Amino acid sequence: MLSARVEASMVGPCRLLMLKTAVDSVVSWRGSFVTNPDIGRGDLLVQMLTAALLDKGTRSRDRFAIAQDLENRGALINFASDRLRMAFSGRALQRDIPDVLRITAESLREPLLGEEEFMKAKANHITAIQQVRDNTAAQAQRALLRVLFSETHPHYVEPETDTLRRLDTLGVHMVHDYHAAHFGGRGMVLVCVGDIDLDATRRAVEEIFEDWSAPALPAAYTTEAQPDRPGQTHVPMQDKQNLDVRMGHGLEIRRADTAYIPLSVGMSILGGNFSARLMQRIREEMGLTYGIYAQIAGVDPQLHGYVLVGVTLSRENLAFGLEATQVEVRRFVEEGPTEGELGIRKATICGAYKVGLETTVGLAGTLYRHAVHGFDVAYLDHFPEEVTAVTRRQVRDAVTQYLRPDAFHTTIAGTVEA
Repeated sequence: MLSARVEASMVGPCRLLMLKTAVDSVVSWRGSFVTNPDIGRGDLLVQMLTAALLDKGTRSRDRFAIAQDLENRGALINFASDRLRMAFSGRALQRDIPDVLRITAESLREPLLGEEEFMKAKANHITAIQQVRDNTAAQAQRALLRVLFSETHPHYVEPETDTLRRLDTLGVHMVHDYHAAHFGGRGMVLVCVGDIDLDATRRAVEEIFEDWSAPALPAAYTTEAQPDRPGQTHVPMQDKQNLDVRMGHGLEIRRADTAYIPLSVGMSILGGNFSARLMQRIREEMGLTYGIYAQIAGVDPQLHGYVLVGVTLSRENLAFGLEATQVEVRRFVEEGPTEGELGIRKATICGAYKVGLETTVGLAGTLYRHAVHGFDVAYLDHFPEEVTAVTRRQVRDAVTQYLRPDAFHTTIAGTVEA
């Protein structure tokens, strides 16, 4: 069993998980810590800009010196804002892991956060916003999230005009203030997988993170979804003949709830891949779309997520496609899956999970996700067993309880009228 080989320990504020594998020389890692952004104040935007500056130099070395150091070692480091956490990941040779982790810590703890790079990050974000404005799928998705969640929920996405206005008021001092107030070892998780020197890595983590305290900072966000708001929202976009549609409602479930796995399996049967119910019915039999899917999204230990159905339709097929999709979802709620569908989908989920464990990157990512979701290391082996044990009755009960097509709010992005 893989989990029996995981070395787990607390090193200062850090939950450190290390797994030595047969891969030669290379080690991959993934980690994060809790930042507790104030969502209603716009902290997620500031956190995103901060993440973009972490690899742009530190107080001790400029970006070029750090980049040269990493290139000489053939090592990679990445930083990313992950809603309520700041994430980091990387890959390096075994002999370089202590030094590359020190570079990671230097970038996290003592970033330069310079004015010039800050202005570049703002410009890049403005460009990204302009691209989003022209993307029907993104516009439909963002409009739906504005209906399902309040402005203080981490899943909420503000209108692009609001983001541009907020960007215009941001100065580099706000990034410095955010870093000082929100960065630290709070809830830190670090997973290292590969040809790892366990003792050397543990000593390095202890040296660079043991004293990294986090400021006392309460959570400042909403955890629950909005009450159901069935209806339609149109996002008019010029010269978009294909329309992107998103349907959904808030989901009152968290990752550790017993119904999560049966519901996840059920939604995968409904719209998880090419052989799923929606794809077979709406695309293959009726020819109404090139793509349709259904899933649950955004569920984690703290936050309610949402049910999501997405479909691309032509203007001519819009009304018929919407109705056909709703009919198929209702039918699934009423009937549930067949035993054959359930067996095939459980095998598919377990097979994909095991394939994901075949690389150091995939294995580190899986261990990391389980850790931040609050599971112990044994869940690395137990997850496939949990999926395999799901019964048709459990899926039907979960779908009946949590999937409410009559509560769907529908967002449509594109040129609705000729």
